[in-house]
Amino acid sequence: MKRASHLLLASILVFLTVAGCKPDGGNSQDTEKREQTDSLAAEVHLQHVPDTITLSADYAILMDMNTGDILYGKNMDARTSPASLTKMMTCILAVEHGDMTEQMTLGDTCLKNSYYFENEQTWTLRRALQEMMMLSDNGTAYMIANHFSSPDTSFIDMMNIKAKQIGLKNTHFMNPVGFYDPEHYTSARDMANLARYCMKDNWFRIIVATKYDNIRIEKKNSFIDTCKNTNDLLHDYEGCIGIKTGYIQKAGYCIVVAASRGDRTLIAVVMQTPDRETRNADARRLLDEGFKLQELKPGEKLPDAKNVVTPIDTTDSTKSPEPPQEKPEVVAPVAKSEKEDSIDLGKTLVKSKVPRKNRYHRHRYHRRHRR
Repeated sequence: MKRASHLLLASILVFLTVAGCKPDGGNSQDTEKREQTDSLAAEVHLQHVPDTITLSADYAILMDMNTGDILYGKNMDARTSPASLTKMMTCILAVEHGDMTEQMTLGDTCLKNSYYFENEQTWTLRRALQEMMMLSDNGTAYMIANHFSSPDTSFIDMMNIKAKQIGLKNTHFMNPVGFYDPEHYTSARDMANLARYCMKDNWFRIIVATKYDNIRIEKKNSFIDTCKNTNDLLHDYEGCIGIKTGYIQKAGYCIVVAASRGDRTLIAVVMQTPDRETRNADARRLLDEGFKLQELKPGEKLPDAKNVVTPIDTTDSTKSPEPPQEKPEVVAPVAKSEKEDSIDLGKTLVKSKVPRKNRYHRHRYHRRHRR
């Protein structure tokens, strides 16, 4: 009886092998086709944003974060100053090389570059990254860079090595902050690719999506307990999940912003705009257009959107030339005259009580430094 059962089982296995079937009953070719179909169904491609839309930004790009498809581009490979968008690279390197609980101190050297802090601060890496990405504080960025530099490899070297690993072809860093330097440059496409890489990290996503945090600012008798992220779109654009704003005179106002609705996540980069409002309007316009796009059929994919090339006037006779700045050997302090995009101190959730004699000074400080 046992022998008969064994013969029957052997016959079935031979039949399955000859028929090209797996023992589980699935045809190998059918399984392969099904896997290919599932893969194509999971990767949905979109149409392009019309290249006739009007943006004030000199450089811009819209990217599908899921596929990497470029849906719109304007001078997207031209080199320009990234301003504080640089801090995306500073942040992701710290996340990848550090422990969120390790301690670091914002000392005298870094305080000289801090726009928000005058007294020595000791924070965990998590808190330091939150300060840097929410407030765009330059002193904090230098503190992080100094913390991770080594005698063999400076933090600037780490930044440029990482840029090559990610595939950023038009990017070179000279400082961890975004201060102007002729050799500190990037492109809109590179910033979108950097953002796409960074947003794969959970810690990075948490940090850049934080709208408010209990960060105590103490500056010349003015202090605030709860601060607002410099990214206005986090507060008023549906689905916004980050990422970073920036400003210096030479770079104008710029932003890398990501937003997610349903299964679609988009990254918009807007660079070289005249003011904060225009920057935000351009970013919203790109995202709005992207979320209106129709999906292509499964397996269908368009080539990258046409890159709209427009002439850019790089001269500005109304601005006096900026004094040359010292090139940092590794991570050296730079004058605070190149102030980064700041939080709106006048629109915070919670203000600490200040003695009456200091209230005028506090409000005068808010008005003078509001952006």
